[in-house]
Amino acid sequence: MSTHSEVSRTQAVLIADDEASMRMIVRRMLESRGYKVFQASDGEEALAILKAAETGPLDLLITDVHMPGSSGVELAQSARALIADLKIIFTSGRRPPEVLSFVEDDAKTKFLDKPFSGSELVACVGELLAR
Repeated sequence: MSTHSEVSRTQAVLIADDEASMRMIVRRMLESRGYKVFQASDGEEALAILKAAETGPLDLLITDVHMPGSSGVELAQSARALIADLKIIFTSGRRPPEVLSFVEDDAKTKFLDKPFSGSELVACVGELLAR
């Protein structure tokens, strides 16, 4: 019988990307490694998930920089207002200055260039969640 009293919790990730195929690929990669994954097609849907008590605590937001409606940076700012220690990965094929300054000033934030491989994604997620 184990005397270990800590209960392990699966880390939860929210993917916000307007491309359904990108959400599906990222979800599959992360779920296959044991992460609990939620998906949103835009910033508004992502904020609703972040606010929903039934999702439990979220550990990481992976957001596309360019989405219809609110940008990934706007989503990240709103998300941090809700969950101060939320870790964030921005994804994009371009590196806009507002994202780079956000990432440079924040140890809980990273940028991942699109297209990225599964191993790059998993390494980035693992590194950020270990902080």
